[in-house]
Amino acid sequence: MSDRDKVRLVERGYDAWKRAKIERGLAQAQDRSAMIPVEQVLRDLS
Repeated sequence: MSDRDKVRLVERGYDAWKRAKIERGLAQAQDRSAMIPVEQVLRDLS
């Protein structure tokens, strides 16, 4: 396997991981009940 082939394999793996991460985030965003209220986030960060 050439170095270029190894790079392509890694890139494909990264692209698949990134797509799956985005899809999980989008699915999670659909469940509004699981979201933390902005007031709580601001209070926790201050």
